Amino acid sequence: MEIVPIFADQLTAFRYGNDQPDEFSRLFSQWQDPEYLFTFFTEHSKDLQSGFFGNIAVSVAVRQTRDEARRLEQKLRQLSPHDLDSAFEPLQLNEPHELARSKATGHRHKSWLRVYAIQLEANAYVVTGGAIKLTRSMQERAHTAAELNRFERCKAFLREQGITDVDGLKELIL
Repeated sequence: MEIVPIFADQLTAFRYGNDQPDEFSRLFSQWQDPEYLFTFFTEHSKDLQSGFFGNIAVSVAVRQTRDEARRLEQKLRQLSPHDLDSAFEPLQLNEPHELARSKATGHRHKSWLRVYAIQLEANAYVVTGGAIKLTRSMQERAHTAAELNRFERCKAFLREQGITDVDGLKELIL
């Protein structure tokens, strides 16, 4: 497990193995892959068509996801390093401030795209992962519940390394 810079030290991302991409790159690559998206939405078609997001066809979901992912990545790249706080929000209300779990979502009113990150300080985030969330709570599906576990592993890693702010992060990634 290591942390790699995406945009200076304001937006960084975990990389979980030497032969794997960082989580920021992995997410946006996956969300542009029509085969991956078709498989994902086919497997989760019951959730997709449950009414929470309306009744959306798999082909429409693939197209919407690719468009929304492009916009979200562009937004994050344009904001960093100046105003990332406008893109990320606490994962839950009353989230503790130290190493707070955060999420960035797409532009649509009910976006299913999620970029998950730990906030180190104002406008400084470490991306831990992300998901296409088609249910009300993350606990309802294995792939989103796994993201909650990943948050905890990443927070534990940061604490073990003594990282609670950008200065501590700089020491680790230099």
